[in-house]
Amino acid sequence: MYELQFETDQLIRKLQGIYSKWEILQQNVKPYELEIERDGQRILLQGDVLTWAVRKMK
Repeated sequence: MYELQFETDQLIRKLQGIYSKWEILQQNVKPYELEIERDGQRILLQGDVLTWAVRKMK
């Protein structure tokens, strides 16, 4: 698993360009929230999780 920090739409366009000749098996975007403690304060981290699965076409 990797963590990348891009705008969601920008990342989808980038992946679509790189994998334009591949078959998209799955593309999902889901909101994500995680509460953590940083420097003694509770912080809510928010973002999107992008699941991207492709297969090289023959």
